[in-house]
Amino acid sequence: MDSNKSTLGTVKGGKGRQKRWAPRARTGCITCKIRRIKCDETKPSCKKCVSTGRRCDGYAPVRQGQLQQAPSAWDFISTDSTELDSFWFFQSVTTSTLAEYFDPGFWSKQLLQFAHHYPALRHGITALACLHRDYIGQDVRFTPAATREIPSKSFALKQYTKSIHALSQLCSKPILTLEDRVVILTTCAIFASMCGIQSLQHQAYMHILNGLKIITSWEAEHRAVTVGGDEVTTSMLVLIFTRLDSQVIPYMFACQGSRVWIDRQVSPGFAEATFTTLFGAYVCIEAIYNSVLRLGWKFNKWSPRQRDISPEERAVQLQHLQAWDGRLAALLKAMPAGTDSSRAVDLLMVRRALTGLSYQVDLTPGELASDDCIADCLGLLDRITRLLGDEGDDHGFQRINASFTLEIGIVEPLFWMCVRCRNPEIRHRALRLLQRYPRQEGICDGIVAARTVAKVIEIEETGCPRAGGTPENKSPCAAAGKWVCENHRVAIWDYVVESASEVAVVFKTVEDLATNGPGIKLLYTWW
Repeated sequence: MDSNKSTLGTVKGGKGRQKRWAPRARTGCITCKIRRIKCDETKPSCKKCVSTGRRCDGYAPVRQGQLQQAPSAWDFISTDSTELDSFWFFQSVTTSTLAEYFDPGFWSKQLLQFAHHYPALRHGITALACLHRDYIGQDVRFTPAATREIPSKSFALKQYTKSIHALSQLCSKPILTLEDRVVILTTCAIFASMCGIQSLQHQAYMHILNGLKIITSWEAEHRAVTVGGDEVTTSMLVLIFTRLDSQVIPYMFACQGSRVWIDRQVSPGFAEATFTTLFGAYVCIEAIYNSVLRLGWKFNKWSPRQRDISPEERAVQLQHLQAWDGRLAALLKAMPAGTDSSRAVDLLMVRRALTGLSYQVDLTPGELASDDCIADCLGLLDRITRLLGDEGDDHGFQRINASFTLEIGIVEPLFWMCVRCRNPEIRHRALRLLQRYPRQEGICDGIVAARTVAKVIEIEETGCPRAGGTPENKSPCAAAGKWVCENHRVAIWDYVVESASEVAVVFKTVEDLATNGPGIKLLYTWW
């Protein structure tokens, strides 16, 4: 299904001084570009970063034949300098973070071209760009969302309003072209991203749900979802909404409104699709992961509505995983010698490992299955550490700029290991990475994830006498389980959105569920 010749998007951009269009220097370090100051370009680390105690993130690779930026066509259709500056920021910085390692030209080329002709997309892009610029300039580890400064919020709101109005006019057309549908779906994803950056979870859910409903209705009418014959665009839109759907599903386990969610995959056929590129492999593994999550949602092992998973259902997921493994091995073997794809492959294997762990643990009754997956967790943690470039030395927990992306790869697996793996060394290493590297992946807030899992670990380690010892140590707990007995393990953590800025999290152990105990409820106010 994926016959496109995709390329890996690995260029990390930054931003220079804000002004009307003029030729911009593109040789400064990434950190100085983000801070919007002139870089002295000392290598390997610039003196401006070193002298202020900042970590210099180095220099983006220079492509052969790269030319100075020429005026965009948008310079001639917009006279608003703030819009022009935000559009440039989106083009040079945001596009490289939306799909960090995998962008076959969708964000960096195709949508930029569409933006010249579609006001809905253009205004959505500028709104997201100015929110993104404000977000990465703050240390969000110590700044709750409710108190974060968003200097461009007023401008972003005006652009969002214009985008909504233009999108409404576009959707009212009696006949939608293929390009119209691309713009509509992408704008829904941009709206969800804007809400994610501002920690407006409920609004983000609604935009994702609208996108899923649109895809469902178009498929019901036997229409192509995207540009006919353009499998890159098709795959990218399927990938975006599959990932966003996978992020929402865990919140649906105990949500009373879960019945309104789409009870089907975005595109089930992608889970068993063949692929000839690493991008295609990524689309496929995300579809398989989504399928496993949805099966776990139906299973819902701690719910009164629990239903058994048939051997046939489990076998289908295992067959998909085994087929994916074989296809990826063949693809890697056929790649030309010297191809630098190690980081992309690491990300693929992180997603593969998380999917395998979810299959083994989340589809198995009880809370003990993870005790047999220590080697898999260690391998997964090592790959994530390598992707982050972490050297294990915090240097006083120095400032690290927040990262935003629509690509999913770090927060989910670290969260899973913290709450499912009870080996103290693994879960505390995973928690440290969540705390040290603030990331917003789609609607997954790494800071909220870190605070949630810290509470899970606290409940288990203070509640179980066996915690903190070795698996062989005797303890007064009669239940089975290494490191933490099964009765004292936190089985569920239900998120209940109380308001636009508050969310309640209810933690319940296996014992709480057996005795109908109330569990422990915390109210977070940064959402």
